[in-house]
Parts: sequence; structure tokens; C-alpha cells
Amino acid sequence: MNPVSYTVAEVTLFRRHHMFSKTKLKEKAVFFFFLITFIFLVIFFTKIHPLIIYDADDWTYIGHLRKPIPSPNEYNPGKVFPEVIQPIMARIATHFVYPATKDFIYSISIVYGVVLSIFVLLYFYEFYKLIKYLFPNITFAALFLLTSLFIIFHFSIFKVENTNNRFMFYEIDPNCVYNYTVPNILNCILIMYLIRHNFKIKSSKVEFCLLMVLGYFSIFSNSIICLATIIEHYSKSVYILLLFCIGLISFTYSKEKVFKESIMYNLNPSIAKQVDNDIMNQIISTIQDGSDEMTLIVTQSEKSDNWPHSNYVGEKICNSLQELGFIDHTIPITIRPDKEMNKKYNVIYN
Repeated sequence: MNPVSYTVAEVTLFRRHHMFSKTKLKEKAVFFFFLITFIFLVIFFTKIHPLIIYDADDWTYIGHLRKPIPSPNEYNPGKVFPEVIQPIMARIATHFVYPATKDFIYSISIVYGVVLSIFVLLYFYEFYKLIKYLFPNITFAALFLLTSLFIIFHFSIFKVENTNNRFMFYEIDPNCVYNYTVPNILNCILIMYLIRHNFKIKSSKVEFCLLMVLGYFSIFSNSIICLATIIEHYSKSVYILLLFCIGLISFTYSKEKVFKESIMYNLNPSIAKQVDNDIMNQIISTIQDGSDEMTLIVTQSEKSDNWPHSNYVGEKICNSLQELGFIDHTIPITIRPDKEMNKKYNVIYN
């Protein structure tokens, strides 16, 4: 039997088809990898460790929507990004999520968690693209391994105790998450993007406009990170970071260890939500009854200003409830810290 012979053109076509199939397979693998990562992040930030608004700052910044420009009339003149995104998220939660859940606090935690998950996912994806750019000859398996280690690194580096460990996206409350953590993530995303493009923006008009908007909010956030400083050192640091990441994971990983809550005083999310609902119901029911002032019962702490339910918390909650449409007007509120409320909901401030 004569062996089958192929022309050069046929062999070339076969090779191209084979490479195209492999490329498509890799693209599908990347898509499902980051889809699974996103699902994990959403579950983590909405179910496992939800962002529950609780203290006076959390309540203040879900209501007041400032103009998206620096202003000396604001308490924080240059803190544009966090003081724009938080009230926008609260309004999304109020108008689109709350009608389905009938739970205002839970609705906000869902939107806060999903938006944070999107930022973190983009951060991980940009890292993946950056490694691919810095190491053009890296194998697909090695690229996936380094990306996986980088992701795990953020949840394992500080896991040194059996309980109450921090992780890289932890903050003391949801307000601080969007004041510090998210702006820093945004800066890292932009830096990695610029490194991949040699600091030259060659993109469509839509992408260019998006970069300009993100760059604007990156500058007018509250980030301690300075773009110019990081750009100077980032390329070298990424190599060190990879080695550092691999070493730390091997020493810190343990499936039995849990994390701190991003809620003031590390409160249990369920407890924080119950206290929130109690306070909300007091204000809403009092206004619906037609009273023109009220005494609001809140938890008691050892702080001189009764933080996290500080002396002005009633006013801030009332203002935010009006801004979000739960009440049609505000009334003067005097708070009354009461340890019985702490006992009722098992609130412990340590």
C-alpha cells in the first residue's frame, strides 16, 4: 500500500488548524479559570465575609452623593472616588436589589461585594496579562500556576492563627474598603496595564476614555500609593513578588484557618445586620408615627463618643434613609447608648 503523501500547502494548513484549535482551547481555559475565580470572589465577599454597613462612617457615605470633582466644600476635598462610588452602589442596591430581597442591609452588602469582586478580578486578570507580557516564552501551565499562586497569596499570607486572620483585601469596615483597598487595587490595575503597553496608550476611543476616567478616579481617591513611584519600581518588584509569594504560601496555607470580618470590631455579619435593622426600624416607625423628634437607642461602647454608634450616628442614618427614599423628611435625633441592646444582640466591642 502506497503511503499517503501531502503537499506543503496541506501540511501548512493542518498545522495552522492545529495551532488555532490549541489557541481556542487555551482561551476557553482562561475564560473558565477567571469565571470560577469571580464566582469564588462573589461568594467570599457576599456570603462568607459580607461587607455589612454598621458604623457612623458606613452610614454617612451611602447617602451623600457629592459632585465627582475635588471641592473645598467637602469634608474630604480630594476624596472623590470613594465618596462617589459608595452612594451610587447604595442607590443601585435600593432600586434594583432591595425590591427582590426586601432586606436593605443585605441588598447593600450584595452590591458592595459584587463590585469589590469585579475590581479584584480585574486586578488578578491584569497580573495574568502582565506575566504573559514580561515572560513571552513562559509555558501555559507555568503561567496558570503563577497566577493561581498569586491569587492564593492574597488569602494566605497573614494566616498565622486559628481565627481572625487578616487577608490582603481586609479593612476594618466597608467604608474603609472603598476608601483604601479599592483605590489601591485600581491603581495596581492601571499600573500593570501601562507596563504592558510600555506606557503608551494605543487603544480605541472607548478604551481611551475609560482609561482617562479610571486614571482620574485613581488620582482623586484616597490612595497612599503614588503612581509615579510605583511605576519606577514595579517592573523589578514583580519578579521578587513571585518568589516571595511561592515561599509564603508554603508556610502559611492551612484550610482550617478563618479570617476577620470587614465590620467594625470584627462583629459577626448576622449580628451587625440585626442591629442595623433595629436602628432603621426605630427611625422609620417614629417618622411614620408623625413625631417631630426622637431618642434613638443604640449599642454602647467604652469610647468617649460611643463609636461605632457615635453621638451623631442618628443624624447620619436619618439623612441617608431620606436620600435613599425610605423616609420623606428628617427629624432631630438624640442617641441613647444602652447596654441592654448589646445584650439583646450579643454585641461585644473589644
